[in-house]
Amino acid sequence: MVQPNNLAIIKDASKKNGCAQYGSPDHVKEMIDELGVFKDVEDIVAYTRVAYTDEYELTRGKFTERYLKEICASKAEGANTKIRALYFDGYATTNRSTKVSCVYPYFNTGSVGAINSMGPEDFFIEYKICTRMYSCLITASIVSLSSGETRNRPRDDRCVFSIYAPARKL
Repeated sequence: MVQPNNLAIIKDASKKNGCAQYGSPDHVKEMIDELGVFKDVEDIVAYTRVAYTDEYELTRGKFTERYLKEICASKAEGANTKIRALYFDGYATTNRSTKVSCVYPYFNTGSVGAINSMGPEDFFIEYKICTRMYSCLITASIVSLSSGETRNRPRDDRCVFSIYAPARKL
């Protein structure tokens, strides 16, 4: 099994404007990018926020964040794999513009992904924001679930959790 170079990224961040700011798609994108999954696992083409198993009935269809693999050609660096955030607002898509020198495998191939946090899947990403006395602790970590195994939302009054499922090339 291929493993990404990082199984978790942990950051201690400023609490100046509150910890909720770190739940924005731009912050999530940065943390997923730092995990390196798109670079290390070739068949993953996107990540989509999904429901925890114990919340699926309440949140079905609620989450609209998607993070796409973006492969850009550069004369200086060759091919460079990054991440691109895509947000859905009802039927409209925000931030859908693509770069001319980039390829987005999610749009060019069929893909399949989980609709909630149930295995088998080795590369769910759990994103956690915890409020501490003087700072915010932000963690993005790889979660592996075996066949039929589920993941319920962790319970911690100081933290906010979300989980993202990979979409893979068919």
